[in-house]
Amino acid sequence: MSTSSQKIRKLILVFGCFGLTSRPFYLHAETLGDAIALAYQSNPSLQQARAQLRGIDENYVDAVSGLRPSVTLQAEAAYQQQRYGAATIDSSRSFSANPPTTLETNTSVGQIVFQQTLYSGGRISTQVRTAEAQIQAGRQGLRATEGDLLLNVINAYSSVRRDEAILAVWRASVEQFIHQLDEAQARLNAGDATQTDVEQARAQLELERASMDSAAQQLESSRTAYTVYVGQNPGTLAPEPELPGLPASIDAAFDVAEAKSPELTQAVISEAASRAAIATARAAYRPSIAFQASYGYTGDVTPIVDKNLERDLNASATITQPLFNGGLIQSNIRKAVEQNNSDRINIEVIRRQVISNVASYWNQMITGEKNYKLQGLQTDAARAAYLGMGQEYRAGQRSTFDVLYAEEVLRDAQIAALTARQAAYLGEAGVLRYIGTLQVESLTVGIPTYNPAANTRRVVASGALPLEGLLLNIDALGAPGTGMKPMTAPPLAVAPQLRAAAAAVDDSAPMATQLPVQPIPGSSANYLQPELRTLPSADPASATVRPSSPAPVSPDSPTTPDATSTGKSSQADPIAALLAHMQAQMGDASGANS
Repeated sequence: MSTSSQKIRKLILVFGCFGLTSRPFYLHAETLGDAIALAYQSNPSLQQARAQLRGIDENYVDAVSGLRPSVTLQAEAAYQQQRYGAATIDSSRSFSANPPTTLETNTSVGQIVFQQTLYSGGRISTQVRTAEAQIQAGRQGLRATEGDLLLNVINAYSSVRRDEAILAVWRASVEQFIHQLDEAQARLNAGDATQTDVEQARAQLELERASMDSAAQQLESSRTAYTVYVGQNPGTLAPEPELPGLPASIDAAFDVAEAKSPELTQAVISEAASRAAIATARAAYRPSIAFQASYGYTGDVTPIVDKNLERDLNASATITQPLFNGGLIQSNIRKAVEQNNSDRINIEVIRRQVISNVASYWNQMITGEKNYKLQGLQTDAARAAYLGMGQEYRAGQRSTFDVLYAEEVLRDAQIAALTARQAAYLGEAGVLRYIGTLQVESLTVGIPTYNPAANTRRVVASGALPLEGLLLNIDALGAPGTGMKPMTAPPLAVAPQLRAAAAAVDDSAPMATQLPVQPIPGSSANYLQPELRTLPSADPASATVRPSSPAPVSPDSPTTPDATSTGKSSQADPIAALLAHMQAQMGDASGANS
């Protein structure tokens, strides 16, 4: 077997390592389960969402505290000095030869005040219902955050593996094109090829190197995303496992999404919370009953003698019935009703978004799997064509261009197969995300999961009293209804038509190249029209203005400017110089063809 055939078969083996059937063996590799576990335990975005949910749990205490007793201790010490005027002193001389000129008093008050709301007309009980719904909606928001994190982790994991394989394909392709350039040079030296064959191989080699650098940059971008979501740099990643829980059909996926989607479930629960808020607003019309008792002492600050202090014991029950408040209650009711209408409509908005996402990822999964299989067939055919093309090239039956093209087709097929496989895998994860089953407990085993209900139970139990449940039930007996009404909508259109079209814009009209930059008066402070500055020059007299367009450059002129030349347009504006050079070459080519 010739050396060239050995090199070609070696490169084909390299391609096959990242191909469609064979998988490399990984020893102690980092698995997708490891990445999910680390992200689930340490990702700051998920930790932030958990902290926010624990804050939402406190809404229950805020709502129920209105039916819990309040006990306060009040203490006051006061000192007063009153200095009499001359008229007051003179009038007091008829009673005393030496009347006082000042009066000093000091008092102290200490008491304990007990307050208890007995009935709020249903306002507090409906606030509790709203808080409970907000907690449940917050849990669904946490589920959505967890699903987004796992989807990003899976995407980053599979993207790193895809880009590693693609980079290896590009490296193997570069090695093969180096060999092809060497072989073309050898054939030129032997008189079997032309300089055009050599330059053609060299141009393709440089293109392959540039593409390899781009592939390396894409790999680093994927590794960065992996580090952001997982919390550590990726090591040797094991092959992606099969994802559990995929529905058998798109209709089954839609059914699961409508039942388990965290976004849709959150929207339904949020509507229940705003519906309870309507009852809270209506309860402001209802009477409320409160009980208050206080016990304390009043007397001089010094000396404090128990028998000289006055003891006060007060108890009262207050019934409050709003009569008129300038329309504020009715305004709050209308506001609550419209907020609930918005939440009711939002359910359909979210449902459509969820269904759209499920369908999009489902189609991505199906298309990716089909393309993966088709790219596999293309890779097999391209590999056979590449081997045959190499043999025919050495026999003088194929040109250098034919071999280079066969190499490109094989490489592109390998990359397309890797890309299609990752797209299909991400499609599977996306379907699971939006049907609501991309959760740690559904994907993995052995990972301790976060239980938000534990914190809720702790919060509910803190400060609770035995009679709290009884008072809530009594308060709920008189709670008003929500009074939901059908939502209004514009009447259905009859034979809708578009208005007559305006005059068409002339296709010869100029493009928008100069935009108005003057701001609206009063919208910008101290706005001045900017002016371009002139670059400083050592000799102002010799300063020149750069022409608006570069002068034509002859293809025979040197690319390096003359040292005595003051202009540096070729260095300052390489794009303009390159365009001028290309125009000159095209002009020469046209003249030669003529």
